[in-house]
Amino acid sequence: PKPQPRCMSLPAEDPAAMSDLLSISAAVAKYTVAPPEGFTPVVAFRCGFPPGGLLVDLALWVFDFGNDGYQMLSFASHGDWAFAAICLGAMAFSMLLVLVGFGVNPLADARQSLKRGLETKGWSGIMFAEQAIEAPITGLIAPYGMALNGSLT
Repeated sequence: PKPQPRCMSLPAEDPAAMSDLLSISAAVAKYTVAPPEGFTPVVAFRCGFPPGGLLVDLALWVFDFGNDGYQMLSFASHGDWAFAAICLGAMAFSMLLVLVGFGVNPLADARQSLKRGLETKGWSGIMFAEQAIEAPITGLIAPYGMALNGSLT
């Protein structure tokens, strides 16, 4: 027996086959989704004012988490255990929500978002946890923590 080809080629001389092929490609093109107007893809770094991009967001998220930890240690070293506990609670809740609730690995989601050109649900969850939970709580007590550290005032 003669082996069957893996792909069938359509002869250009067969007008019926060509019209079928063109109608199929027109039907596929009809259902192709274009990005919405005004959509800008996720990029690693964007120059301008304000600077942006996913790597800037990731760097600021890591810096903010370190700063919140420093504030917590500042509160604890001055004996303000209530403020240290509030700061620790906000950080722990935010991190648990990201790692356990959303099941997200921040670096893997950042890479996936850059590859797709669109934020993943995990990356959006990270930013939600930061902006809606941790930032408001720690932002209210951070000025007091800065005043405790004599080298910053």
